[in-house]
Amino acid sequence: MVDAAQSGPPDGLRYRTATDADLDQLARLRWEFHCEDADVLPTESLDQFLATYRSVMHDGLASRTWTAWIAESDERIVAQIFVARFHPVPRPDRGVERYGYMTNVYTLPAHRNQGIGTALLRRVVAWAEANQFAFLMVSPSERSVPFYRRAGFTQHTDWMQRDLRPAE
Repeated sequence: MVDAAQSGPPDGLRYRTATDADLDQLARLRWEFHCEDADVLPTESLDQFLATYRSVMHDGLASRTWTAWIAESDERIVAQIFVARFHPVPRPDRGVERYGYMTNVYTLPAHRNQGIGTALLRRVVAWAEANQFAFLMVSPSERSVPFYRRAGFTQHTDWMQRDLRPAE
């Protein structure tokens, strides 16, 4: 198993998995991530969001449904990648597999294009390999496709979804 508290390169960054102590910072990054796009407006206050986030993600981290990887500088989280673990129903033609869905991949604007996201993604991939995941998947934005391609991800069209939310 890969050590979750690996030290980063001598650039002063530290790469590790997140804990409950990181939830407030992670919630604020999630808020910034979605508010960065002018088309996305919050439907609740920041305080309401922080409370909801803490509750949901505490349970997700505790159950190991979610693993959050972070890059931090001076105890400030500057990049994050979340991985949801999936154990599909076993099939008779293959062993029990484990999949990972990456989401909420975000680097603060002031820290972009410095290799931080690439270094963090390398750690996530090494962790997934060490934990015998069959694959990692991500639903990239158009802008992030080159980032994932450089990391060895390929395009697949197997995913379909049905939206169950009521129409607005």
